Amino acid sequence: MPDFDFAILGAGAMGSIVGGHLARAGHSVVMLARGERAQQLERQGLTIKGLAAFTTPVATLREPAALKRAGALIVAMKTPVPPRRSRRCGMRTSGSRCRFRTGR
Repeated sequence: MPDFDFAILGAGAMGSIVGGHLARAGHSVVMLARGERAQQLERQGLTIKGLAAFTTPVATLREPAALKRAGALIVAMKTPVPPRRSRRCGMRTSGSRCRFRTGR
């Protein structure tokens, strides 16, 4: 059984929108974030403004290696994640992959 339904790597604009809507729909979501963004998520949760406006709490992990299992890992980063770095998460992937392209 996974610890979370979804793990979101990249708590910027795209990752936050996807994670926020998944959490609002009742899924267990963890955001992999660091620094000030991690502090903000821990204190305030995710706030989404747009067609729907809401705030929802989400779990936050500062150290990707602490994540043992998730139903799906969503990578929402402007910079590609090299394979050696993704393996540091300690996660094995199976099933479908979805790629979000943000930025230019």
